[in-house]
Amino acid sequence: VAADNLGWGSLARAWQIQQAEEHQQFIEALFTKWLGTPSTVRHGDLFARLDRGDFDSEAVATSHIGKISSLLHLYTSFLGQVRLSETVVELEEELERLFVMSLIWSIGGNLTSAGRRKFDAHLRSIDKEVLPHLEEADETSFDYGVALDSINWAPWEAEPWQYPGTVSSDDASTRSDAQVLHLADWSNLLVPTADTSRACFLLDAMHESRLPVMMVGAAGTAKTSTALMYFSRLDPTVQTLKRINFSSATEPFGLQSTIEAGLDKRGGKNFGPAGGKKMTVFFDDLSMPSANRWGDQPTLEFARHLIEFGTFPFLDKDKRGDMKQCEDLQYVA
Repeated sequence: VAADNLGWGSLARAWQIQQAEEHQQFIEALFTKWLGTPSTVRHGDLFARLDRGDFDSEAVATSHIGKISSLLHLYTSFLGQVRLSETVVELEEELERLFVMSLIWSIGGNLTSAGRRKFDAHLRSIDKEVLPHLEEADETSFDYGVALDSINWAPWEAEPWQYPGTVSSDDASTRSDAQVLHLADWSNLLVPTADTSRACFLLDAMHESRLPVMMVGAAGTAKTSTALMYFSRLDPTVQTLKRINFSSATEPFGLQSTIEAGLDKRGGKNFGPAGGKKMTVFFDDLSMPSANRWGDQPTLEFARHLIEFGTFPFLDKDKRGDMKQCEDLQYVA
């Protein structure tokens, strides 16, 4: 069935019936309130506005189904990390805040800065009481997030940071300031900002749910730096990192060989990271592999197949046609 004929309503309803029975009716009302009522002819008021360009253009074109999938993934992740109130009124307020937070970043997060302002204005025209109270005139709801401990809106702030110096306090007392500065590894310092804190929060929400994440932005917007900042928080005894730098010369065979080098056989046709750990594969960046004469990028097709199905073929001549099952791999690009 074509996605346009099916509509996003079926996907949302299939997800709703898997939630707690006492929440289903209220969650259905949230979809109707914030996105409109979908049908096979119309896709709801929000998508109608998005399709006719009311919020300007998107950074990357995505389908309605893709946007709703992202919304449901984020919402599911948030619900799994919070402790909801027991009283009905407070519980419904918390459910709606988390829903709006997911809506803002699954659909609005793909918009330009000007588009985000228009998107925020539209949401406030529906119910401004649910959205955060703006402290500055140039702020939008994108400058705030729902703190998972209190389930209330709070502004994004840079995380506390201190340079991880290589000089002990005793040794520092015997060195001049110039000597201490000389020891600093300035080229590899990653200093958190409000933007990186926000990106890491969303990245963590998807990564903890074992979902693939693609970071999108123009050159110089700190995509790689933000990803590396997030990876530095992972526990190396549980999660390893395989960083793969793409270039125009990167081909499927080389990509498979690089990933295979970090996998051990676990039994049969199953392969996974050594020591029973999990491994995050970081593709940097997806725009680099060259296209063939038909306009395809075979390297990205291989990556898509691996992410979607978790398999790649044996390269041995006597095992052609058999597929290796890759376990405990997660993907960020």
